[in-house]
Amino acid sequence: MIIQRLPQNLINQIAAGEVVERPASVVKELVENALDAGAQTINLHLRHGGKSFICVTDDGQGMGKDDLELCLERHATSKLPDKALDNINFLGFRGEALPALGSISRLQITSKEKEAVDGWSIGVAGGEKEELKPAACAQGTTVELRDLFYATPARLKFLKGDSTEYKHCNDVFVRLAMAYPHVTFILKHNGRETARWQGAVGTIQEQMQKRISAILGQEFIDNSLYHEVQKGSYKIRLLAGLPTMNRSQATYQYIFINNRAVRDKISSSAIRQAYQDYLSRDRHPMVVVYIEMPSEEVDVNVHPAKAEVRFRQAQIVRQLIGRTLFEALQKGSHQSSTTIATDMCQKFENPTTLAFSVAKNQNIQDSQMQKTYGSPNERPSSYSSLKSSPGLFSSAETHSVRHIDQAPMDLVSTISKNESDFPPLGWAVAQVYQTYIVAQAKDGLILVDQHAAHERITYERFKKQLGTSGVTSQALLSPEVVELSESQVQAVQDNKIFLEELGLKFESFGEKGILVQELPSLLGSNVLIKKLIQDVSDDLLQAEEPLALQDKIFHLLATQACHGSVRSGRKLAVQEMNALLRQIEETPFSGQCNHGRPTYVKLKLKDLEHLFGRE
Repeated sequence: MIIQRLPQNLINQIAAGEVVERPASVVKELVENALDAGAQTINLHLRHGGKSFICVTDDGQGMGKDDLELCLERHATSKLPDKALDNINFLGFRGEALPALGSISRLQITSKEKEAVDGWSIGVAGGEKEELKPAACAQGTTVELRDLFYATPARLKFLKGDSTEYKHCNDVFVRLAMAYPHVTFILKHNGRETARWQGAVGTIQEQMQKRISAILGQEFIDNSLYHEVQKGSYKIRLLAGLPTMNRSQATYQYIFINNRAVRDKISSSAIRQAYQDYLSRDRHPMVVVYIEMPSEEVDVNVHPAKAEVRFRQAQIVRQLIGRTLFEALQKGSHQSSTTIATDMCQKFENPTTLAFSVAKNQNIQDSQMQKTYGSPNERPSSYSSLKSSPGLFSSAETHSVRHIDQAPMDLVSTISKNESDFPPLGWAVAQVYQTYIVAQAKDGLILVDQHAAHERITYERFKKQLGTSGVTSQALLSPEVVELSESQVQAVQDNKIFLEELGLKFESFGEKGILVQELPSLLGSNVLIKKLIQDVSDDLLQAEEPLALQDKIFHLLATQACHGSVRSGRKLAVQEMNALLRQIEETPFSGQCNHGRPTYVKLKLKDLEHLFGRE
């Protein structure tokens, strides 16, 4: 075999195979170039999902004649001024994108610098450059790409339909728009404008929330918790969605490192762990995370498309994300998503809807449509008198539940007009289907799932006891040897002290094994020791924390809490219901049970009035 030098055009096509997977890859590279150029407005126009035409226009600093010609040379870039790969402050820095794109498509670049009189234009098709020409244009740069992969037709058959390719392009555009909220982004597809996000103004938090609201909807902003933390040179800002506002997939988790949208296992694992107590394993939270750190602390050069990163101190990043999420969730520990009440209202059937619409069509006068409102302030006279009621279910007596029309006279006769007498979750007035508690609050109606609420109360009590007394371990009658790889054994040995705090005690057994002597007593006798140790060692290698063991311990606590809580079908007296409401108010994260289901739903008075046409 004879070693040969590859022609430059083939080199560019090989580079394109690494950088350009589909039209979305082109969108990412071109929009990132516009952002690096300081653009304040970016227009993206696509045809046929980007397969036949992609055009990106920006108002950035533009390029002069010499730079425009040089930008099509391989490994020519302005984004590494000190030629140091550990100090990257731009999105695109490889200098491969434009020449690679020119080798597989028809590319035309037009640009004008701020102080220049005229602009310049240059084209390249299938790797063949055209002559540089003067062009009349505004300040900034326009890049037009036509017939993607026309020079490499074998790649075309791997592309999907127009709608699928457009979806991928839109996803890239959305993430870049979220990363730069102060920039205006405009998207057109087949001549029709499909998105316009105006540049946001205000503080960083205000810009962030305005842009995310425009993309994910105001509903997410209303049901998310903002929090920021700074630790040394690291700073994190995030919006943590309430656990009760969750999704079946993790596609609504956005992570930005120094304004770069990335996929990162460390960050994703930290998010999963932060929500492990509040969601079932098949549900995923909605989270937006922005992390700022020195450029030398993160390697963005580990993936050709720069979609993955590697941290120099991964554990610090994990702990920072986890702590910030935990603190954010604590702020809304008693909240439940408002979308639940909205969905609930939409499900109500109003038999008078037709009558109201007919009445409106007949132009009935407003005076004829006025309604008389009843007074909703029926409640016990003293909040403090019932707040000190006996503990929940302390009485062995079985009480029958009184219906609303059978309310005890002593409760009705003690009505107070002092609004301060209402606690946050109000006062219980009835039990429905021996499962749901109905309570009247200051500004609406509360519906409580008695089992889900008591499950969270019990679980938090178990966690508190665990944090106080620690995890107790139980010795095995016959210690078990588990064979692992050398790297797994080393990872387990490096974390021996931490594992022993979780109740797992062991000794080395040769070069590729450990001898398990004690396990957390919570796990019982039916645990598969080999699988547990293998999962723990895998977690230690990838995430540097024994997540499998922690998850199993907390899962068992959640199971115990579920089995030990008041069940559906149990009749409760008014006093018992009020005691449960008070405990919910005092318990952290009581807005949802251990499986992510809401423990209570609040219908505000205006929602009730809307349901009955009393607005």
